[in-house]
This record gives sequence, structure tokens and C-alpha cells, in this order.
Amino acid sequence: MSRKDRKAQGQCKNPFTVNGKCGGEHIHKFSNSKSPFSVVFILPIVLDSTNMVPNFMYKQPESYRKKTAGMSYIASYAVYNIRSRKQWNLSPPGKNDTNLQYAEWGPHGSQLVFIYENDIYYQEVASGPALRLTSSGDPERVLNGISDWTYQEEVLHSYAAHWWSPDGARLAYLTINNTLVPKMELPHFVGADYPIHARYAYPKAGQPIPEVKVFVVNLHGPSHTVEIIRPDTFEYREYYITLVMWVTNTEFAVQWLNRPQNLSLLSICDTTSGACVEKYRTSSDVWISSQAVPVFSVDFTFLLVPVKQGGQGEYVHIAMFSTQLGGKENSLQMLTSGEWDVTRIVAYNSDNKTVVDRCQILLEDENSISKNLFSTGKHEVLSNFLVDGSVDFGVDETQ
Repeated sequence: MSRKDRKAQGQCKNPFTVNGKCGGEHIHKFSNSKSPFSVVFILPIVLDSTNMVPNFMYKQPESYRKKTAGMSYIASYAVYNIRSRKQWNLSPPGKNDTNLQYAEWGPHGSQLVFIYENDIYYQEVASGPALRLTSSGDPERVLNGISDWTYQEEVLHSYAAHWWSPDGARLAYLTINNTLVPKMELPHFVGADYPIHARYAYPKAGQPIPEVKVFVVNLHGPSHTVEIIRPDTFEYREYYITLVMWVTNTEFAVQWLNRPQNLSLLSICDTTSGACVEKYRTSSDVWISSQAVPVFSVDFTFLLVPVKQGGQGEYVHIAMFSTQLGGKENSLQMLTSGEWDVTRIVAYNSDNKTVVDRCQILLEDENSISKNLFSTGKHEVLSNFLVDGSVDFGVDETQ
């Protein structure tokens, strides 16, 4: 412990300090000002649901951390109990001092998951035993709950490929199979005179892409895993999964995109049966531009879709459909229209059933853009001002 930490410890209500900061329920993140990798990251402190003892998880110092590819790395993770001053490493059963590929808290209590050798492990409480949820992980071919190079860089833009249900009772995850994807050697510059080379599944045009599936596992009671049934449209086609997002505690949305990227389906899926209902389909003669993330509620789903406005071409507007599993695309209802684009759905107020959206209107006579904040309940302008095209419209989304 440093001199600064010893001095701060005498002023703290709990025994743990780092860089002169008191450890406690209000510390979420910190790093060493001289070296951000002394202690890389501390995840939010949570209270153990069984005995209300504060625990937190952190990655060990840089010497325990090794970058692999893209956003991914392996690291040693530990959990520290502030009250008892006990620390223990996260590791699979029968393993000690192991490097993990990923670890994070769940939404409730001190439940957590970690990933080791491409398989997912679950702990109901931080001090409890680890339960292995998957067994298909393979270092060279199959990943569970984390992204490979393709999904990190081109699809999800995230290393994590798993999602907790809001109540923490279920975990949805991707299984990515690279068996048929050709490998490419890429150099890694690690500070030595010569780089090292690592092999990655790297699909090029005309070569197979990763095979991907969605699963959901029940975490409460006996472990039960359900595979989500892909749409018939993609039965014998290559496809990507570009979005997985929980809607309720038992239903989530999945967005499917074909290999040419000119056909996309948005489905709502039931986690008990694995069955999905197609809610929205979009296609293009060339390819589909990047799609905004929908906004979901228990009753409705809101998304941005291109719509023809007279003879002026297509403009992007808000559509709404029922989140319930019954009904299909024909229930789509447009909420906005006009010769202007909605750029983002900011929020949905379930109390008064209004949607706040952000739009852009091109004023041809001024050759500038008016950015507005609208509410579709009364559709009155909440904020309206002209800005330079390079200036973003600031919206406080924390309220």
C-alpha cells in the first residue's frame, strides 16, 4: 500500500484505498494518474444479495493483462470484500490463477458471469461457486458470449456478445462458429525487435463468414438453454445478427441481416420456446444503410424507417408497432411525416404515451440545417435553432 493510501485509509470508513481515494459504495471507476493500467478498471460496487457485504471486482495490474485482438484481451480478475478485506480470484472450478477473456456483474445482487476458453460461467453471488453454462467453446473455432474479429470490428462493435434480462433471471448470448472461415496471419507488435504473428478467422469477399446462433439460458433454478429459431428466410443463407436487445424479462428483439446486406428482419422472440415473430422487414436494391437502434417498451416498439414523401424522394420517419408477439409487419403505424429526416429517437414516455425525437430540416433558402426536438404527443417544437452543419445538437439524456 502506498504512503498516500495509508494516509487516506485513516480518513476512510472502510479499509480499502487506492491512489488516496476511499473505497466504498460510491466509487465506480478509478485509475492511477501516472499509469492507467496499474489498476485497469473497477466495475461498479454492488451489495451481496445474501449478506449485504460490499464487493467489487477489478482487473489485476498490467502484468496480468494480455491484449489479444481488436478490443479483446485476457486478464486476471479478482473480487475484493471491503468489510472482511478478503480477496479471491475469479476462476472456473478446479482452476487457480487463470486468465479470463471477460467478466462483468449482472443487474442484481452480486451475480456475475465470466468467460474462460470461449465458454461462459455464471455465479449467483460473487462468493458462490461457478456454474458452467456452455461447453462448446473451442480456442480455434467456437466462441460463446464474446465476439470474434468480424463481430468486434464490423457488426456489434463490442467484445461482449451476451445480454442480461432486466431481472437478471436469463442471459442471452451469441455462439459464433468460425470452422469454415479462412484464417489469416496478422502481425502483433509487442515491443520486441520482431513482431509475433497470430492467426485469425478473417472472411474476405466470396469466402464463408462466421455461423452465428442466439441462445438464452435460464439462470434461476435448473439451467435450461433454448436456441432462438432463425427466420425461414435465412434457413439456407449466410447472415449476420446485428442486434440483440431485451424488451421484457422473457422476450427480446433480434435483428437479422443477410450476407449481401440488402435484406434485414427485426423479430421479437420468446425465450421459453425460442420462437420469433417477424415485426419489420426492409430491403434494398443495393445495400441497407446503417440502421438506428429501435426504442422498445413493454407495449410498443419505435424505429426509424425510410418513407417516400410525394415526389421528393425518401425521408426517415418514426414508425411504431406492437411489441406483443401477435401481429406482423402490417400493423406498422407511422408517427411522423414530412420533407425532413428524424435522425434519432431520444426517448419514449410510457406515462403519457409520447415519443421525443430529434430531426433535421434542410432550409434551402438559408442553406443551413434546423435541428429540432419534437414530441409526437402534441408534436410541438421543444427546441428549435439553426446551427452550422458541423455542430451537434446537444440533448441531455440523463434525466
